Amino acid sequence: MSDWDYETDFLVAGTGMAGMSAAITAKRNGLDVLLVESMEKWGGTTAISGGGLWMPNNPLMHRDGVQDSPEAAFDYMKQTIGEPGAWASDERKWAFINAIPAYVNMLADEGVNWVRAKEYPDYYPDLPSGMIGRSIEPQRSISASLAHGASSCVRVASRRRCATVTFICSAGPGRRRAASSAVPRSPFVSWVNY
Repeated sequence: MSDWDYETDFLVAGTGMAGMSAAITAKRNGLDVLLVESMEKWGGTTAISGGGLWMPNNPLMHRDGVQDSPEAAFDYMKQTIGEPGAWASDERKWAFINAIPAYVNMLADEGVNWVRAKEYPDYYPDLPSGMIGRSIEPQRSISASLAHGASSCVRVASRRRCATVTFICSAGPGRRRAASSAVPRSPFVSWVNY
């Protein structure tokens, strides 16, 4: 594939939760997306970790009547992260906290079936603003099917219409597979062999 060339509006490196979320967001905003993965399987460390996300004050907590607040989440982040540099400034902490409802709802609109990880504690739940139950994850069956070895590239199946995203993933040592394909709008609904 040394002669392969592709021009795109938005390049995403990696197919974990962050990469897939970026690709979906870019596509929803009308961009031509190129998604690349260096490994033989999609999912990155998200597939290995189970896909849990620390999302304080999220819509699922509100739905279940669990008390949390942006201020409590900010206090917890200040206590645990501090401000070691611009990458963890107060402004960025607030940006993260304030984006959570829109992020969770956007992916739910795309077909992600979120569940609350009700028993997962914050890393430091004993801190004054720490608690249990702030994490969410896609339904467990996603992780299980990935963990049991989808071969080569992994593509996602969804009941919803697909958006065309060009992707590249490894086809083995020293080889790459490129394709322009209908990548389902929800890469977290169900994973199947490509």
